[in-house]
Amino acid sequence: MSASNVYERTMKHIFTWEGGYVDHPNDPGGATNYGITRQTLANWRGKPSIPKQEVKDLSYNEAAQIYRANYWNKILGDDLPPSIAMLMMDAAVNSGPGAAIKTLQRAVGALGEKIKVDGAIGPNTLRAVRQIDEEKLLNEFVVRRGVFYGSLKTFTSFGLGWARRLVSGARLAHSILTDSRNGATEPAEPVENPADTPANNAPSIVEPSPLLPANISLKRHFFDERGIQVYGSFFQLWGGWITAGHVIRQMLNTSPPFASGQQILYPGQMDAALMGCTIPDQQPRAPVIGQKIVVAGYPAGSSTPSFREAEVYMQRPQTTDWIATISSPAEPVVVGMSGGVVYDATSKAIVGILITRNSPADLDADGRADQNFDFVAMYDVWNQLRTFPPVGV
Repeated sequence: MSASNVYERTMKHIFTWEGGYVDHPNDPGGATNYGITRQTLANWRGKPSIPKQEVKDLSYNEAAQIYRANYWNKILGDDLPPSIAMLMMDAAVNSGPGAAIKTLQRAVGALGEKIKVDGAIGPNTLRAVRQIDEEKLLNEFVVRRGVFYGSLKTFTSFGLGWARRLVSGARLAHSILTDSRNGATEPAEPVENPADTPANNAPSIVEPSPLLPANISLKRHFFDERGIQVYGSFFQLWGGWITAGHVIRQMLNTSPPFASGQQILYPGQMDAALMGCTIPDQQPRAPVIGQKIVVAGYPAGSSTPSFREAEVYMQRPQTTDWIATISSPAEPVVVGMSGGVVYDATSKAIVGILITRNSPADLDADGRADQNFDFVAMYDVWNQLRTFPPVGV
């Protein structure tokens, strides 16, 4: 059974539970369609905001594309056994990819495969999953998902809805497993329609996990041409895409496919590159020494972004580069993360561009070497582009 077929069947199940267009005055998310909020749709389309009518007119196909990017790809759905991919996707939408991955890892561990429960899926988790009988793992995942629901304080209010969704998903997963083993591609039985049931109003449960804020879109690109191989991270801002200047130069001044055809701007001598961006009227806030920030980027060869919590240390003298010290995890940024996004830990506002890893140094004089990195602030990028004509390619 193809991954695309599994995804289509999974999305029919999810859209049944997430519902159609809703604009409840007491819902802080505002207008929602297919479970996609107005702000999420605006972010997807690269706009600061959109009218409610665009949410109402959201097509099934575009909604499925958004779910694929925000959830399916983050759980590596194409690489999982079909029935497990279906259950993981439903759990990721309902509780967040990190929570879904942890449930999978705990289920794998309970079935005898040693695996770290860290909410990040990669080669080790996939390898362990493939060592276990798919049906046994399916059943263990469902049980652990039910235990998770039962542990929540709001279970007495919304538990019936969550339980119905879990049972519906388990039935579909078993159907997919049977069809996969028999070589079939069509559903053996229709997906239940729980609409019109009061329990369908049960909310999603999001467990804290290392996920990008809703206002940030981050992508990776591997450049492999003319004997040159380069990994880089890119994020959306100002209507276009941004990365470190050295990443684009190493890619022979070639934009990644998602920014194809957009002019590349290099702001002065800064290690920054902007593709298709329109400089806003309002200047971003400058970094502040001691400010808590987070940096996110894709390590080389990884389909999952990596995060570092950090603190602004200082601006380098006579340059526009800033230094930040890493607090958690106490690991350096790695190859491929260059060009990643730096954002405020509290407001989630984008602060700058990750440009380079520095050698460990005892910057806070506590006797221990600190992992640290340099970044370019969007405050300085804005100032440069407003003050001097940009150099484009």
